[in-house]
Amino acid sequence: MEIDVCAVVVTYNPYLDHLVELLSQLRESAGAVVIINNGLPLTGIATDIDNPDNVGLATALNQGIAIAKQGGFRFVALFDQDSRPAPNMIAILRKAFIDLQQAGCNTAAVGPTYLDPRTQEIIPFVRWGFPRHQRVIGQTTPLRVDFLITSGTLIPLSVIEQIGEMDDAMFIDNIDMEWCARAIDAGYALFGVPTAKMIHTIGDSIRTINLFGLQRQIQVHAPLRLYYIMRNRIHLYRLRHVSWRWKLSDLIRIVYKYALFAFVIPPRIENVRYMTKGIAHGILGRRGKL
Repeated sequence: MEIDVCAVVVTYNPYLDHLVELLSQLRESAGAVVIINNGLPLTGIATDIDNPDNVGLATALNQGIAIAKQGGFRFVALFDQDSRPAPNMIAILRKAFIDLQQAGCNTAAVGPTYLDPRTQEIIPFVRWGFPRHQRVIGQTTPLRVDFLITSGTLIPLSVIEQIGEMDDAMFIDNIDMEWCARAIDAGYALFGVPTAKMIHTIGDSIRTINLFGLQRQIQVHAPLRLYYIMRNRIHLYRLRHVSWRWKLSDLIRIVYKYALFAFVIPPRIENVRYMTKGIAHGILGRRGKL
């Protein structure tokens, strides 16, 4: 057990069996587990904060981080409700961070390798590039990357003091993108740790489509999530500290994503309505909860 690590789990109407499994695992590997609930009351599970309304992922994470600070912990490990870390994941991440620190690396955060249980595929680490991002793959040594998914990431609370917390106004989606960009802009480095493993799903579901004669697996999001994805991407384009390589690549991706959900993936009309509203609100600078 890593007694100086506080695990923060944000929930929103989870499958209770999956959540119980996650909490059981974390209680064996972290010094404390903080649960911030954004949804309906959790039957049989004690929470640290029950928000009366969905305050968003960013605010909930910040609430958990504040509790970890009050508890005097050195690190915080952030988790979604549907993640399943390996039993030794937190220990491996903590050791990797200490080793990097001792080697003189100004490290902001370390994150695990992710396996999508629906496809059995490893989600690669990335470095931003144009027109395509560089997939960073390794076997054992920590890899310097430009982005870490929120869930599973280990961050020292001292770094959060320097860089700042998650951006509450983003509500959900691309919160990790903005924070990672802010960390790099402040002179810190991010590392993916191939030996730290976690099962994690991205998107609401996976849909296989035939696109120009090729079979493609697409991460499907609900229309409301598409609103936040589009709106927050427009917001990121405005930020000086976000990589220009990512911005240029994502301009292509956002057009592709809009066309895909407008013409191929149902419910198409509702998708168009929410995506268009998200883009409009992004241009107008609207933030927070819709």
